[in-house]
Amino acid sequence: RRSLIFLFAVFLLFVVAALETNLTDQEYSRRCLVTSEGFMNFLQQEGFNILRINDTLEEAQVIYDSQWIIERQGRDGKFDFVIDSCDEIEVLHDLAFQSRDDLQVFVSFFEEVIEERMNSESIDAIVLDIEKEINDERYERVEPLIMQAYEEVSNVQEEYSRLNKFYSSTARSFTLIFKEYGYYLGILLVIL
Repeated sequence: RRSLIFLFAVFLLFVVAALETNLTDQEYSRRCLVTSEGFMNFLQQEGFNILRINDTLEEAQVIYDSQWIIERQGRDGKFDFVIDSCDEIEVLHDLAFQSRDDLQVFVSFFEEVIEERMNSESIDAIVLDIEKEINDERYERVEPLIMQAYEEVSNVQEEYSRLNKFYSSTARSFTLIFKEYGYYLGILLVIL
């Protein structure tokens, strides 16, 4: 968490510095690439896959280098793609941690409310899908799956409650039948 706070502070420092000194797009792009690399390294340290972020960063670096060469030739370089890529990397960084945290919160909730006899296969399948999406760096798909998992917990609890009511009412009915007609059933069995 301290590293995350540090990286966020560094990013804010660059943003403030850019606003205060009126950095050119080229200079701002260079700084945002450094910050984005920090985001990527931090994600890697935290155990996340970084292929998507690495590809985005490499592509942004290639565009930055080509636009920098254009500027050195006296023409105007276009750094919008680099800046947009940095923004995308920051969003992915934030979504990665949010996705992991949301999954941990859900798993804790799930372990508290699920009883041993409940059929939780459908929930387990959703959790596996969530873990796969996080592993595949498709963090934007995690939140809808988390919501689906909460709904499925509710459905499983409702089904379990209905089945319990059915079993208890059926057991009560058989008990009443045996109490009222047990004598007659015994006689019928003796005759047979």
